[in-house]
Amino acid sequence: MGSSERDGNRHAWHLVPTAWFEAQPADADYLPEAFASEGFIHLTFTTVDVIDVGNRYYRTLPGDWLALWIDLTRSAAPVQFSAVDVRHQFPHLHGPL
Repeated sequence: MGSSERDGNRHAWHLVPTAWFEAQPADADYLPEAFASEGFIHLTFTTVDVIDVGNRYYRTLPGDWLALWIDLTRSAAPVQFSAVDVRHQFPHLHGPL
């Protein structure tokens, strides 16, 4: 199965500013900048959704961005979902990577 398709919720995408990601200690768990206030990591399941989210929320922000491809089976943190509609469920990882 290609990385652009949902694979039983095993993998997900996460957008992060390159500068923030590169500033994180290599030996520490990863948390996005907004984790302290939001309590979770925003994810999407498909490449279509990650592109849509990037264009909708981050297009006007300065700097470069990375799209991280995450194997959710390697995280002990729970995943919860918010649904925009029947076709679009957005996972939230409630803990570090």
